[in-house]
Amino acid sequence: MRSSTASRRVPTTSARRVPIEYSVAERISFRLHQRIHLPRVPRPPLRKMLSSVPRLIPEPVRRSRAALLVRRHPALSCWLAAFTIFGLAGASRLLVEPHYRWEPERYQRWLQRRGERAVKAALGEIGSTARIPSVRARPLTEWIGGTYDPSSLEVTFNSDHPWYDFFLLETASHECVHAIICQNNLEPPTTTHADYFLMVHETAASVLGAFITGETWRQPGFDGSIATEALFQFHRSLCDPADPKSAFAEYLTPDRVASGDIDHWTWHANLVHFGAPLPLVDAVYDICYMHSDPTEAARAIAQRFMREDLDPRDRPIYEEFERTRRQWDEAH
Repeated sequence: MRSSTASRRVPTTSARRVPIEYSVAERISFRLHQRIHLPRVPRPPLRKMLSSVPRLIPEPVRRSRAALLVRRHPALSCWLAAFTIFGLAGASRLLVEPHYRWEPERYQRWLQRRGERAVKAALGEIGSTARIPSVRARPLTEWIGGTYDPSSLEVTFNSDHPWYDFFLLETASHECVHAIICQNNLEPPTTTHADYFLMVHETAASVLGAFITGETWRQPGFDGSIATEALFQFHRSLCDPADPKSAFAEYLTPDRVASGDIDHWTWHANLVHFGAPLPLVDAVYDICYMHSDPTEAARAIAQRFMREDLDPRDRPIYEEFERTRRQWDEAH
């Protein structure tokens, strides 16, 4: 229980400082007394303040012909001020990012140009093993950042929320990993373990995409490995059942599934994106760390985890994912 008195040290005339105890009421009274007796600084009148503004203008500018013309014709100065303001506003509109809600069509065009640059930067790190000829920007589902269409080889960015350059590059790298796996036929064509293979696919895109982002986001004085580690740890925390703020705890726990508050589409989307067991996430990270080529890393991930006959060491990963997947069928 807090005491009603607090120690307050005040300077004294002697070298020794003696603590003096003030009650809460005395401290409040002391502060109010100080506020009441504060001297008021007189403010200069508005005309005097405005008269001091020309002193801030350099002498050559004040003696120029333009300044003389403005002093002789005050209406002209108003027109020049209006022209300057509207001119700067028009120039800033071309340079500054448009708002995604106020100017949706212009924002889509602007985001598409930025998305094309981000995809080009990610493909520059990947090489010729993946190609994305088309990039679009349009409204998507609220929590989806981007998609990759294997049939049209097109990447689409969600224009319903603002984008920062770093996260735009991370999303572009994520979708480029999908392009690597699909265009090189690394995922087996089967429906027996479709959800498991899709989960491995999404885990590879998130982890390997973090490595591509770190390699691409190299700037003077910035180490890309820091970005890679931050993105990996963020994705790992989303898959951690022990973290109460994770996507797993929010959508995939038995209590949440049985509550009936989540529809099947939302549950399935979170299952394949964030239902990966942590041993799988760590193993994918180790594979990406050992392979500097993104295509070779994706091929090593597919050869180990995207197969019907898993190694005995990897069977617990599949069994843990199946237990999570069966929760929906058991609850509904």
